[in-house]
Amino acid sequence: MLLLLIKPTLLLTPRAILLGSAVGISIGAMIGLLADRFTKREQPGLLNALLIDAALGAIGFVGGATAFSLLPVMNHTTTREVGGMILRTTTRDYQDPYRLAFGVAVLLAMVFEFFRARQWRKRSSQAVK
Repeated sequence: MLLLLIKPTLLLTPRAILLGSAVGISIGAMIGLLADRFTKREQPGLLNALLIDAALGAIGFVGGATAFSLLPVMNHTTTREVGGMILRTTTRDYQDPYRLAFGVAVLLAMVFEFFRARQWRKRSSQAVK
């Protein structure tokens, strides 16, 4: 709620945070499942890794949406006709922060899976020797 004091036009309601968290959790869990399926590594701790992926996805989506909506970018002017008058509004906000937030959630989960796979390869190569 501190962000509402910083920028009152930011639509960061509890419902938006919960829905963003749900989207981020599903993104992170899906990335974790796909990474486990494609690498075909059968290692213990898949549930813990999925929980970490889900948490990283939620943090990435909600944090990314918040950060990108606060990011000042080039002016964006919208013109429309209202009641016989032309209304022109100029904002300096990024218009679609959720697109980039999706990418941040995917990126965080993929980085975690990359390090997890690297650690698994290191352990498996040491076990062979």
